[in-house]
Formats: sequence, C-alpha cells, structure tokens
Amino acid sequence: MLNLYAKTVTMSIIISLLILGSVYFIYFHFIDLNRLTINRLFVNGNFTVIQQLLKNTPRSSWGTVLDLIQPAGSPQAKILNMDELKISKEQKDNLRQGKIVILTGPVHYFLNYFLPDIFALQKIGDTKYVLQIQDKATMYTTIQDNTIWMTHLITTKLKTSKKDNWPKIMKHFQSIYDIPLQIVSPDSKQLPLTIKNKQYIKGLQYELPKSEGLITKVYFKLKDLDMILILGPINYPKFLIKVPKLQFYYLISFMILTTLTVFLFTWIFSRNVRKLFGLTNNYSRGIFDKRVKFSKLSILYGVHNNIVNMGDKIKNLIKTQQNISRFVAHEIRTPLYTMQLALDAMEKSFKKKQDPSKHMNSLREDIKDLNKLVSYFLIYSQSSSNEMKIKKQPLDIKKWLFELVNSHQGYDLEVNLDVFGDEKCTVEFDPELLKFAVNNLISNALKFANHKIQVTLNANNDQFIIHVDDDGAGVEDENKQAIFQSFVTLEAGASFGKHIGLGLAITKSIVELHGGHIFLADSPLLSGSRFSIYFPSG
Repeated sequence: MLNLYAKTVTMSIIISLLILGSVYFIYFHFIDLNRLTINRLFVNGNFTVIQQLLKNTPRSSWGTVLDLIQPAGSPQAKILNMDELKISKEQKDNLRQGKIVILTGPVHYFLNYFLPDIFALQKIGDTKYVLQIQDKATMYTTIQDNTIWMTHLITTKLKTSKKDNWPKIMKHFQSIYDIPLQIVSPDSKQLPLTIKNKQYIKGLQYELPKSEGLITKVYFKLKDLDMILILGPINYPKFLIKVPKLQFYYLISFMILTTLTVFLFTWIFSRNVRKLFGLTNNYSRGIFDKRVKFSKLSILYGVHNNIVNMGDKIKNLIKTQQNISRFVAHEIRTPLYTMQLALDAMEKSFKKKQDPSKHMNSLREDIKDLNKLVSYFLIYSQSSSNEMKIKKQPLDIKKWLFELVNSHQGYDLEVNLDVFGDEKCTVEFDPELLKFAVNNLISNALKFANHKIQVTLNANNDQFIIHVDDDGAGVEDENKQAIFQSFVTLEAGASFGKHIGLGLAITKSIVELHGGHIFLADSPLLSGSRFSIYFPSG
C-alpha cells in the first residue's frame, strides 16, 4: 500500500514539475524577448550614428573609422561579408532590407544570472557588407556594454564642440536614441544624494525605484569632460514592469496548482480505495457476485484484480466445503448404517450362540470403505488447498507402469499394456501420487468398459504420455470438461462404491503438480473414452 501511495505522490510531483517547467519556460521566453527589445533601443541609435559616419567614407577607410570610434574595453566592431555569414535565409533577407538582425550567442552563467552574448548586425548602405556590434551582459557590464557606444559617441561629439552647443547636441542625440538624455555637473542638484555618495563602478551608477525593482535611471561619469550623463527615466514595457509581482503571483499559482494536483490524485486514489473497501466488505459478508468498475489506468487496477481473484477462490472454497460436508454426511451414512445392522446381527448371534464371523467380514468391509472415503477427502483437501507436496524420485517409468497395470489383472475385463519409445526411460516423479492418479483412471475404465481396457505408454527423453482407453459408452462432448470438476460423477446418483466425483479432480491436481496436463477424448482404439496424461520427462 505504501508503494502505491508513493506512486501517487511521485505522479503528483512529476506533473507539478512539468507545470513548473512549462510556466518557467514561457516566463523566461518573454523575459528574453523583452531584454532584446531593450537592447534594440541602444542598437538602433548606435547603427544610425555609425552608418552616417561610414556613408561618406570610402570602403577602404571603414576600418580606420571604426578604430577611431571604437570604445575602449568593448568587443571589436567588425565589418563582414554578408555572403559568408552562416545565418538563415530569412535573416539574410532582413539584412538586405536594411533591418537589424539580433543573433544570440553562447550563454554565460554567473550565480543566478544567465545571459547570452548578443550580436547585432545591419547592412551598410547599399553594399554587400554588414556591420556587427557585440553586446555583453552582466549587472554593471550589461549596462556598460549596452551603452558604451552611446556614451563614447556623445563624449566624442561634445569634446569636439563648444560648450554652448552641448544642449543642442544632447537634444540631437536624444531624438536619435529616443531616450531622455541630459548632461550635468557632478555637483548638480539634479543628482540624488544617494548617487553622489555612491562609488561609481565601471564609470556608472544606477538607482532602483522602491516598488518595481527595475533600473530606470543610469548615471555615467564622463571623465574627459568632468560631467555626469543622465540616461532616463527609461519607459519599460508594462509586462516587464510587473515582473516582480508576476514572480510572486507565479509562486502562489504554482503552490495552488500543486495542491490541487495532489488533491486530485489523492481523491482519485481514495475513491478507488473506497471501492476496494466496499468489495472486501461484501466478501466478508459472503456476497461474492457484486462487482465494481475499475479503470485499467488506475494504479490500483492490479490490486483490484487480485482481490477479485481472491474472492472467486474464497467462493469456490466455501462451495467446496459445503459440497464436502454434504457428501461426507451422505457417504458416511451408508457404511454406518450397515455397520449398525452388522452389530445388531452379531448381538443376536451371540444370544443364539451362533457363529458371528460372517457379520465380522461385513464390518471389515464397511471400515475399509470408511478408510477409503477418509483417504479420498484427505487427498482432495490437500490438493485443493495447495498443501499437497510431491516427493520426486528418479524411476524407470516403463517398469513402474508395468507393475501397476499388472496389479489390475485377474478381473473379468482384459487390461493390456503397450509401451513405445526409448528402451529405458528414467523419469523423476512421485510414485505414490502418480500411482493414485493412474489407478484412478484404470478404476474408472474398469467401471465403464464392456470388455477391454488398453493402457499405452509413449516415453522419450522430452516427455512421456500415458493413455487409458476403454470400450465403454464414452462421455458426451459437453461433459468432457466438467468431468474434471469436484463432485461431478460419471453416473447420476452413483454411490461411493462406484464414484463420488473426487477422483478425477484429485488426478488433475496431481498431474498439474508434476507440471503435466490431462485430457479426455474419444478413444481411437476402442471407441470408448481415452484419458491422456502428458508429463515432461524432467
């Protein structure tokens, strides 16, 4: 039961993990899309400025221009041949149309941050060449790498311009990047006190709003100008602004889904357990015919089948017990009655001083019948309750069967034995139990044969077969299977002296205990019945 419950819990956990994985995949997919959207804000501006510089420059001087404007400490910008790029046809078509193509490179991991290298590509004018700028990402380096071209281009422009023109230049850059930009002195009141007191890392610092936890303003220290460049506030997409809240809602939703999933499977499990309880409760009250519907997909389906099989066996055992009680009472009554008559006759003989020996013989016969009856029921009880144990011995099956058949000579009927197969065939079997089985078949044949009985042995190293044929009336086809059932008699109303309906049932159990099979068919030799038992030689 513990193993079954463990399966239920395991299934619940697996489904919960599948839900968790799916939601996380969707969540981070949207996060990645929004991150690329934010990157495009800077990439569009960078390409616009660089394209303007390269437009009026000869192709041979492009490398020189890039070297002059290349920010220190950033990945080198490259000019590539579009035909040599290993990208999809759709991406090449986008490049030919002048669109910016974002390519994701290898993913870099650090603590709980995992961000890939990002490559931005755009065709240079009407040429077949492509400008590639690589963006990297970690906390400060993410901001620095995404803005280094912008800050460098602004600084370069401001350094070569008069200070009076800076406001106009900043408005120009602001229109290009479509982001609020302004330049202030380090002592400006526009700088928050927290930013003034913080140490600049990688030449920048940022502040977080108290609620959303997203970076909306970034402050860059322009060392060459001794000024501070303020970028922001950045207007993030609404979805990205709600990320912290969504994480909380996701956690709550996951817990609820997990609870509901476990509850669902527990409810299904407990419902099936209640069905099993009702089934076993009916069995305890002797009701074996009621059945319950059980899904084959249920983890308790095998348990249900075992309980039903157990109920059928209990039902059969109860029926067998009732039959035994009825047959024992019926069969014992006759010898007890004749014994009582014999005792009464002996008493009269003693009074009349007559010889009571003939009555003693009658008593001996009745006691013999009772012993035989008790032996039958004892063997049947052992065979039906799986208590019968076999004690195999290696014996010559031919010699053993010859002695057994020879013990049946002297009757008015002819009993013959034919042997085929290997000259000597040693087989392991229980001689006492098999003797009971074969004797029972021969005894039945003696009861129903008219003139002759034929016993045949076919023996080899793989198996041996014993046929018992008679020339009697035979058995109807519809009764050939039922005849091996307990308390089914060959003759209606047969008394113990003939058949009580246990011999063939016991014989069948003995044969199957040896790993063999027994069959009843019409005799091809004598036109009566043929009982055949098949045994493996091992």
